[in-house]
Amino acid sequence: MKIIETRLTEKEFINASMVIVFRKRITYIFPAIGIVLLLINLTNPSKSMSIAGVLLGPVIYLVLFSAIIPLLTYIHAKRIYNARSSRAKEKILYEFDDKRLSIKGESFEANLSWEKIYKVTLTKNWLFIYQNSNYANPIPKNSIWEGELMKLKEILDAKNVKHNLN
Repeated sequence: MKIIETRLTEKEFINASMVIVFRKRITYIFPAIGIVLLLINLTNPSKSMSIAGVLLGPVIYLVLFSAIIPLLTYIHAKRIYNARSSRAKEKILYEFDDKRLSIKGESFEANLSWEKIYKVTLTKNWLFIYQNSNYANPIPKNSIWEGELMKLKEILDAKNVKHNLN
């Protein structure tokens, strides 16, 4: 049985939340729409409006949606981390073997069969264990040894869990 121990700081929790949000393609739709509107207005400007009027709407839209997603994610993550009943700041032990993943915090315990794991994603600084398409347990990559990653990859392959561990 392999054991990984973590305790996320507020900064780490906010960073993990940002990574999770910005790994979703839908996050880029609203800024992309703003760019398309800007390009349409630049290539086909209205003759009755000044150049400032033509550009103002798309630029405001682009800035608003490019800034609002990170801002709301930051505020939401900070609020979750600092809530009195938050489990995000607890020390968490992740134990895994061929049969299950056990997650033990200071105020909770969960045992999940590998069939209940949606996917596992490794990024530059994080290992995310997704329980469904919207919720992931973040583990800082510096908390994991290379041998633990290799064992986890073997288990995920054997249990047919989607992952990007190579």
